[in-house]
Amino acid sequence: MLRLAETVPVDPRPPTAGLIRFVSFLARTPREHPPLPLTIPEGPDWYVRLTTLEGRLAVGEHRREMKSIRYLGQLDAQLGTLVTTRSVNTVSAIVKALKA
Repeated sequence: MLRLAETVPVDPRPPTAGLIRFVSFLARTPREHPPLPLTIPEGPDWYVRLTTLEGRLAVGEHRREMKSIRYLGQLDAQLGTLVTTRSVNTVSAIVKALKA
């Protein structure tokens, strides 16, 4: 987790209204990296947008809508491995506690 805070780029600016930033932890490194940004569904009406993929970590943002949960669940299939996702705020709180 501490290495994550130092190596994975997360945009330090506050997210646009209506968006939540997230970090996804992958069970294994994907064999193939999808072109980024990866949007689910594709197109301008996306609900989940993956912007960074570094090893077993993925960073992105999703819309603050219930439909986003369904689309976050599709990351497993898109990346070819099991994925668990937490908000950047949650990950930041864990990193802060570990540093203390």
